[in-house]
Amino acid sequence: MRIAEVYHGQFGSALLKRWKFSNGCTGAALHHDNLHDADPISKELLIVHFANLLVKGLGFVLADGTIAEVETAESAQFLKIDQGMIATIKEDTVKYMEEVGKILL
Repeated sequence: MRIAEVYHGQFGSALLKRWKFSNGCTGAALHHDNLHDADPISKELLIVHFANLLVKGLGFVLADGTIAEVETAESAQFLKIDQGMIATIKEDTVKYMEEVGKILL
């Protein structure tokens, strides 16, 4: 699990590159845990970074660790996602995950 945690960005980026996804998508996979490692910071990266923080904040994580607040994240600010929108997205995500959970059981 530790290897997957450390290298999931690199693995995902390499896989997307092999599948001929755009540089924006491969960069988003590679840098979704840290915006400041990317140059430039693409719209795709902002979206994936925001989503990553959101689902981790909701408890959908494989490993323990510090989780940044999505409400104050730079990606939310750049995307102009306000507190009300975040609350709605969280609500919708929880409902969606509950539905997916029913299908998988």
